[in-house]
Amino acid sequence: MNRLEKDGVEVNAIRGHWYANSGSSNFEKFDSLIQSGMPKNQAAFETWTGQRAFEYGFTNIKSIEESLFGHYTVFFTK
Repeated sequence: MNRLEKDGVEVNAIRGHWYANSGSSNFEKFDSLIQSGMPKNQAAFETWTGQRAFEYGFTNIKSIEESLFGHYTVFFTK
């Protein structure tokens, strides 16, 4: 992120793709938290990607898309 800022690249969103059965720590954390009853928006910020996004000011979630094939796409925005 620092390199992008240094080069003058404006980042408007961070997208995470989290796949089931892939060994993804993001997926495992997110899925575990929502299975225990945590709201999806809150659970997304508990993942590694969500924590990094928050640190860089991406404190909102535009959308969380869930596929029929067991994966999620999350868009973090400012």
